[in-house]
Amino acid sequence: MERDIFADSEGTIKELASLGAERLAAELIKLARKTDEGLFAVLRLLSFPPENLERFKKNLSRIKRGRKSYDWDAAADLAERKSTRRS
Repeated sequence: MERDIFADSEGTIKELASLGAERLAAELIKLARKTDEGLFAVLRLLSFPPENLERFKKNLSRIKRGRKSYDWDAAADLAERKSTRRS
């Protein structure tokens, strides 16, 4: 059984921080190569707010033009990205 890393998020943050910036950066790059979510997270972290806003607007326009339907999880993820960008 895997442990629940969200049960003690403060402890998890401390544990991850103890790994060091270089190791965490390398793992983020690996994640960005594997998933769109990982790629978008890295891009958000490395971009300035105006760049993030522009990327969000382009993505929103693409969604509006498309005929694809989104499930509730995808919609919630998009909303979370939007609120993260405002911060």
